[in-house]
Amino acid sequence: MNFNSIAPTLQLSAFVKHIEVITSGDSLQSESYLRFFADGCPGIIFSQSDRGFFTNACNEKLCSFYLYGQTIKPINLFSFGQFTKIIFYLKPHVLNSLFKINASEITETCLDISLLQPKATPILLEKLSETTSIESQIRLISDFLTSIASKDNPNTILQHATEAIIRYNGKVLLTDLHKKFDMSERTFERKFENSIGVSPRLFARVCQFRSALTQLHSYDFTKLSDIAYENGFSDQSHFIRTFKEFTGVTPKLYLSEFENNFAIQPVVSV
Repeated sequence: MNFNSIAPTLQLSAFVKHIEVITSGDSLQSESYLRFFADGCPGIIFSQSDRGFFTNACNEKLCSFYLYGQTIKPINLFSFGQFTKIIFYLKPHVLNSLFKINASEITETCLDISLLQPKATPILLEKLSETTSIESQIRLISDFLTSIASKDNPNTILQHATEAIIRYNGKVLLTDLHKKFDMSERTFERKFENSIGVSPRLFARVCQFRSALTQLHSYDFTKLSDIAYENGFSDQSHFIRTFKEFTGVTPKLYLSEFENNFAIQPVVSV
């Protein structure tokens, strides 16, 4: 299985963090499993597969082009035979400006984009199916996103708030944020959840988890307590509990699965 991360164009970078392409490889004919963990970003996925992609939670077949919101619980997808999956990781605050929806409505779920863009989506899907070039497919989706992007000014307050939480890997006093933007705590939390899809506190915990996951992947530690203390957890037990909450496994089991080439989503910080 191959993973390739691509930087968005300058125009697209206003609302897309990065693009990832996952391919099965030419020789793969068996089942493929992909595991995704909370990363603080919503996204758009276009998939091509011999038999489609399914969630192993309910064996539900996913549509080929969909929008997903903030995810907290680990997600497991599986497919059969060869496939290509193109993921546009969106910046945390842009769902409303792109799709005019309350972000919390699609937290922990996904939505067929044709329901949001009924006129443009069928034409786009027809063009995507007519080409096997991944570069052309990325360009088509990029043009689609650019065309639906709001010409109004984005919510800069929520953009700056998420950027601050990300910059400090979740280790930020949230009371300082709503005071900085001259909002009451309740107003700030409501606006944040409507725009991002989760509460500021939960978003901060996701950023802290991702920072710890990045360090785990890099093997930049002697013992797990190093990761715990360097990422603001109270102790090793707190880190292990949080890690298991977001991945479903302990850090040691995660490393074992990763080293044995399970198809775990590569670490890209929020």
